[in-house]
Amino acid sequence: MIEQKSGKIRNYRTRYNILVLQNVETNFALLCDGAMQIPVTDFSSTGFREIWLADYSELRSGRHQEVELLGLYPKEMRCLIERSDYDRKPYR
Repeated sequence: MIEQKSGKIRNYRTRYNILVLQNVETNFALLCDGAMQIPVTDFSSTGFREIWLADYSELRSGRHQEVELLGLYPKEMRCLIERSDYDRKPYR
């Protein structure tokens, strides 16, 4: 998917080319594990300034009001940004 999108980047003139891939059905933890196995250097030739995976599965189900993000590129963005807890109950 990233390679397909990078081929289209030449058609656009934007200052910042940021790619956000949306997950709506797959187990996000498994997707993250697999994505983190890809060396960060593999993304350097795509033309994107940043590449992110976003988990929309919990958002679409109505369980949360935010998405989780996994930064893939560049290296300093390579981490998981979890949902805040503002939409969770303060008790169990």
